[in-house]
Amino acid sequence: MNKLAKLVDEARAEIALARSEQDFNWIKAKYLGKKSELTMILKSIKDLPRSEKIVAGRLANNCKTQIKGLLESGRSALAKRKLNIDHSFDYTLPVSSSLGSLHPITIVAKEVTVIMKYMGFMVVDGPEMEDDYHNFAALNYPEHHPARDMQDTYWLDNGQLLRTQTSACQVRALEKYGAPL
Repeated sequence: MNKLAKLVDEARAEIALARSEQDFNWIKAKYLGKKSELTMILKSIKDLPRSEKIVAGRLANNCKTQIKGLLESGRSALAKRKLNIDHSFDYTLPVSSSLGSLHPITIVAKEVTVIMKYMGFMVVDGPEMEDDYHNFAALNYPEHHPARDMQDTYWLDNGQLLRTQTSACQVRALEKYGAPL
């Protein structure tokens, strides 16, 4: 059963060198997987005489438990190392303006807005919290329309709702600027 002790020592050495979750998955498959040497030993125990089965089974299961424990402690150590790395970032540092850029869709949307303004259109924005009149009644939604259902509209405690469409802004623009819009 020196073979089992050797397996535990090899697993311990590899776990000490593991630096990622993938490493731990690979080690687990190597030592505890279906085609691992330990699994082959466990399968071969059935061919031993009864007196040897008990001892060999106990030793093999002990080996398996040790390797599982080593894997678990190695994974928790890796998690602690990752936590320490994450906490090393200083959130109080000023943000550099040279980092990052606008998303290409945002850039195109801004360009289209400039073109549309040049053609005589205007951009109208309204509040995110709307009242029932501007969001539904002024748009001729009947009282029992499906859009007014609780699953389609987020109603707030103050009786208002989160704007469900941009048409509410069109109602506000008509009230402010008149027709034609």
